[in-house]
Amino acid sequence: MSPSRSLTPLATRALGFAIAYGVVRLGYIALFLLASREQPGLRTSVLGLAVGTSVAIGLLVTAAFLDGAAQVTLWLNRNHDRLG
Repeated sequence: MSPSRSLTPLATRALGFAIAYGVVRLGYIALFLLASREQPGLRTSVLGLAVGTSVAIGLLVTAAFLDGAAQVTLWLNRNHDRLG
């Protein structure tokens, strides 16, 4: 998709999904951080999860602006942790 084109209806849905996914996942992380206040080991793990989640959200948002093979590649990279 060229930068001068506006988002198609499908891309708008993809972007909406990516944003909603990000809000929910970051909400989970916020709750985990509250729950791990007195457990340094768990808090470290949650912070690691936050980094991975941020990368995944970034890939989803970027993929919403692409199409074809580039979009599929980003989706597969985002889901790589779930496949193995």
